[in-house]
Amino acid sequence: QWQQSLDGTTSWQDLEGETDVIFSLGPLTESKYYRLSVISSPFQYSNFCGPKFTNAVFIEVKADLSAGIITSQSICYDTSTIMEFEELPSGGYENFSYQWQSSTDGSLWSNVGSNITSYSTPTLTESILYRVRSTDVCGQIYTLSSLLNVYDTLQAGSIVSQDTLCFNSSLDNPLNANFIPPSGGDLSYTYLWYYSELGGESYTFFSSSGFLPLYDMTESANIYVDYISGSNCGTVSSNILELIVLDEVYPGSIYGDTTICYSSSPDIFGLDNYPIGGGDVSYSYQWQELNVDEDWVSIADETTEELDVGALLTSNSYRLSVTSDVFGCGPKYTNQVDIQVLDEFLPGQLYGQEPICFNTIPQQIDFVSPPSGANGDYSYNWVVLDDGDWVLLNEFGQSYQPNQLTESSNYLVFVTSEYGCGTVWSNEVEIVVYDSLQTGLISEVYPICYDEVPGSILEITSPVGGDGTYTYEWFESEDQINWNSIGGDNVEYQSGALVETTYFYLNYTSGSDCGTVSSNIIELIVNPLPDTVQVLGPAQVCSNQSYVEYNLSETNGDLYYNWSINSGEFMGSSQDVFAIVHFYNALLEDMLYVEQTFTNTGCTNTMSMAIE
Repeated sequence: QWQQSLDGTTSWQDLEGETDVIFSLGPLTESKYYRLSVISSPFQYSNFCGPKFTNAVFIEVKADLSAGIITSQSICYDTSTIMEFEELPSGGYENFSYQWQSSTDGSLWSNVGSNITSYSTPTLTESILYRVRSTDVCGQIYTLSSLLNVYDTLQAGSIVSQDTLCFNSSLDNPLNANFIPPSGGDLSYTYLWYYSELGGESYTFFSSSGFLPLYDMTESANIYVDYISGSNCGTVSSNILELIVLDEVYPGSIYGDTTICYSSSPDIFGLDNYPIGGGDVSYSYQWQELNVDEDWVSIADETTEELDVGALLTSNSYRLSVTSDVFGCGPKYTNQVDIQVLDEFLPGQLYGQEPICFNTIPQQIDFVSPPSGANGDYSYNWVVLDDGDWVLLNEFGQSYQPNQLTESSNYLVFVTSEYGCGTVWSNEVEIVVYDSLQTGLISEVYPICYDEVPGSILEITSPVGGDGTYTYEWFESEDQINWNSIGGDNVEYQSGALVETTYFYLNYTSGSDCGTVSSNIIELIVNPLPDTVQVLGPAQVCSNQSYVEYNLSETNGDLYYNWSINSGEFMGSSQDVFAIVHFYNALLEDMLYVEQTFTNTGCTNTMSMAIE
């Protein structure tokens, strides 16, 4: 019975069906020990003898052949390399001979080098496959084919060839090293940017990025980028960008600073020096003004070289925004033009005047609020209204003092701006002149008799003129030389009893101090009474006595007489210079009267005598 064991000492296993003295192993895949177990056949009545074991035979099975692994590589165009095993062949007796082979298509192979574990390739310009045939006592084996990748030849990319920037501006987008990307090499690249002043020969490194932003450029430059391929496949350079930085836009200058009158228009103003720079081709213009927030704002539709702002009410400032048309450089701004608008020219306000008395001098006409606006420098020209026309007075002061006036007058003053802001006129001032004060007339009064109260003295014509208000004062005199005030603030005067002829007049005093005038003088005649005389005759008489005669101590032919008594009657006339009385029986005490009356004045004086 054949047996096998992996270690030759233990774990022997019978090989099924292998009971011959000869054992054919067949193909083996691993090393093992083999032996033969021998057992004698039974003899008569005895048991089997054995088993007994032969010596062990060791059959060594070499490892299966492994072709190994050769390294795949990539190399740069037109370079060579050394192909090597990454993992050597193994198995068998490990006593290999080697044959390197190459193929461009993987089907037709050519021997290229032998009996070494590495192979130095020639300079290659295209990719190629390599493999190794390894031969051993146990046979031969081929590695898997390994691609030796040959990169394409390194080709530079491109950047933009030309660009133009406005002065001190930046590219809208960074320069792209891959505007047209490079090719070849191992397709990994680093970038090195270089620049030189335009026309310069020496370039300076200044960035290592795929994108190159350019900020605030103030001078033209030549720029290119080096593409450095990975795997040391070389360096190539892009085209050279000619970056033109235009001259800075000089917006020119504008003229027109001025000072103008309120609501007037300045002269048209505009460019006095034209813009240059930014391409020197053509320019777009936009006028701007300062708003109330001190911000510059564009004026709609004002896009020419000149500006007509029209009439202005407030000061303002203007400037011109200038942008180059072709390249859009700007905007740049000119100097500002300041239009100073003077305050509105106002004539001021004259004081109103109080009415004045006839032929007096009014107050000086002054400003209650002086003229204002313009530049503050004014001239004056006073006028008076004469029959509906304003007539120059040839008075040029800031105030005016009229002379004596005998009629109401209207004045105003023309105020002229010395800066040229025109002429305005003040309010009209009327000076009312009261009419000349004219006296009134008082009435005559009938003559009176001595010690009588005369009738009232009345005003028959009122005064006129002055301010129309009057106070009154009466005066009297006995000789028209020495006059005495008797008061009486009224147009009527009632005198007391008078004993001699008296003269009267009335003073009218106008309000507003417009003077005093006197009325006509009237003479109030006081006629004398008849002289006092004595009644001559008996004071005691008898009852029923007749022919009692009474006479007067004096008589006057200018008088007429009237006798009267209660207790008797006159025998004859009672209107004679004497009287004859008949007394009644019931005589009591009585009075005999005689009234003396001037025939021309009617003034009377009554004499009396007591009768018993």
